[in-house]
Amino acid sequence: MAVTLCGALFARAEWPSGGSSAHRTTGLGELFGRLALALEFPAAFAGLDRAERPDWDKPTLVHLFGGASAATAPELTVEQKDAVLAELAGQAYTVPRLASESNEAYARRVLRRRAPFGPNVRAGQWVLAVVRQLYADLGDRAQELARFEVDRNTRRFLETKAREAHAAAKMIAADLEVSVPGLEGFFEPLPVADGVAPTLTGVMVVVRRGVVTIDGLDRLRFEQEQAPPRAERTSSGALREIYSAFKQFNMAAEMLGRYEPSRARNVGHLRAVLPAEVPARYLNELVRAGVEAKMHTLHLMVMSKAGALNELDVALIDRARPGRKKRARALKKSLHCDDTELMSSCAERMARALASREPFVLRVDAFASSSSSSSE
Repeated sequence: MAVTLCGALFARAEWPSGGSSAHRTTGLGELFGRLALALEFPAAFAGLDRAERPDWDKPTLVHLFGGASAATAPELTVEQKDAVLAELAGQAYTVPRLASESNEAYARRVLRRRAPFGPNVRAGQWVLAVVRQLYADLGDRAQELARFEVDRNTRRFLETKAREAHAAAKMIAADLEVSVPGLEGFFEPLPVADGVAPTLTGVMVVVRRGVVTIDGLDRLRFEQEQAPPRAERTSSGALREIYSAFKQFNMAAEMLGRYEPSRARNVGHLRAVLPAEVPARYLNELVRAGVEAKMHTLHLMVMSKAGALNELDVALIDRARPGRKKRARALKKSLHCDDTELMSSCAERMARALASREPFVLRVDAFASSSSSSSE
């Protein structure tokens, strides 16, 4: 279970040597007493905005980290571990548990308090989802406090816990699946950004757990968020497997468009479903292949802040009007997402650029390789 693996990261959530003994964690027998100690620091929760991360103080952070580590005790059953983690999240976000409330229902209510616009997760994963949010918030807060900590030992402690918490959040996120209204099946959480209603036009690309699926067929598997080093590429650096799929789609859409005019609208359109927590390297590889295959518009699927499926419509090429090419191109700006930037951040920047109503083109860097295969 992902929670068990992640909780092991906090097996020693103790204040660094030299700190107050009142802040040290203890054994499993005092678990619920320790969780209750978090409430001894009301200042950390005062004026909490339900859609924002609490500004926990250092003692509260230690108690929360300790509660997470206690949930991995081998003598606890899966149900008991879920109960401990749900209770921990509830206390962290000051959401009391209702009588006879199940772990799943409680975890869902806590997560909705913290992230009211987040997507629904698959049944049975609400505890995982709220713990992922908790670890992410704990990591962010520990990192924030570490920047201003003058004591070297305490600063190292906070930095270590921040790294561990972020690693735990990322590990859990890889196991989460959400249902997206308007799309079939379950998906890893999509980027959150306000766009327009989806048109569902063009070739459909889904990235799920490193596998690139194009119109229902698995085409390529990324290894550690990188394209396979031996994957064949065109002379311009596009992944040939993806480029070929896009090219075949356009050819088929053009041919069918001669008999069904509605099919012609699909030519040149690329729909992409990318998880929020994957690097933009996936997007750049798709765009690089799409541009070579004469795809002109990207439709990036996102979740709006209201929880509805939206898309961000972004130009891939500068479609300047005849006779005014220089003028039109001069008005065009470009937007670039670095390979290591998360899709959540990339999508947010796209949404802001689209909201400004200034035309722009999504740009990708040329692929640098000494061994590119010949182009088709």
